[in-house]
Amino acid sequence: MAWKLIETEGDWTDRAHRATYMVDSAADIPSPPDENSLLSAGSVAYTADLTQMWQKDGNGQWVKVGG
Repeated sequence: MAWKLIETEGDWTDRAHRATYMVDSAADIPSPPDENSLLSAGSVAYTADLTQMWQKDGNGQWVKVGG
């Protein structure tokens, strides 16, 4: 299980700090990286084959996109 940071937008001290991650599988979503609490809504996580994608919502939850 792993989260790989791909890119960030904003500074870690910004109120609107978004990030893009690649995850190994859906099993990684319940265990985000420590900086998860600092990420703003709109942050994205996806699998390498792009068959699954999640976006952080306004409540701070990772929500599956599509489907």
